[in-house]
Amino acid sequence: MVAALAAVGTVAACATTVGGSGQVRTSGATAGTAAGTDFPSAGTTAPSSEPAPSTTASPAPSGTLPVAHDITSVRYKIPAGFVRNNNFQEAVPLEASYQAKFFTPSSATASGLDVITVLLYRLPGTHLVDTRAQQVARVLAYNRKLRVILKSSLENTIVGGRPAFDEAVVQPGGYHYTTWFLFGGAHLVQISCQVATHVAAVAAGCKTLLASVIVG
Repeated sequence: MVAALAAVGTVAACATTVGGSGQVRTSGATAGTAAGTDFPSAGTTAPSSEPAPSTTASPAPSGTLPVAHDITSVRYKIPAGFVRNNNFQEAVPLEASYQAKFFTPSSATASGLDVITVLLYRLPGTHLVDTRAQQVARVLAYNRKLRVILKSSLENTIVGGRPAFDEAVVQPGGYHYTTWFLFGGAHLVQISCQVATHVAAVAAGCKTLLASVIVG
């Protein structure tokens, strides 16, 4: 089941995906600020040259993920000084079906790579990620897929009142960011804070957005 979330907009359909990882700029338009936001009800399917990463977990007997702790809503506040920006797209999405929102400092240049990203992925039904061990295995599979270099190890944390993970990475192409993973049944919420020149602004904005996250 795709999480039921209110419409806000999606990544520009005409955007071009490039090789590498992190968040890359496209030719979309920049939108204004909003007091708060969440996701549309329909996912975006991105083409991928690689299969979904595998884990050591076995599929559930029914072939589907458990839904007891599924994420059915994601809400958060856009930090002051940030604007919605459609000029970005995930270079290498973690899963095929996803929704993404991008927010940049209002003072950032048109070519800058400073961005806070909130993504909602639908996980493949053949992979079980209900336990913490299974979730860690999947994050490590993502890291291998993206060939990241860890700046800090995967740590346990809390996002939106739920257990989550965070790590700081560098990916090929010069992408530097800290990312948070919040698993819930058939869905994964990923929040990434990518920095280039506006390091302090992104760090402060990321802290504000993370503190405002509400998941249901």
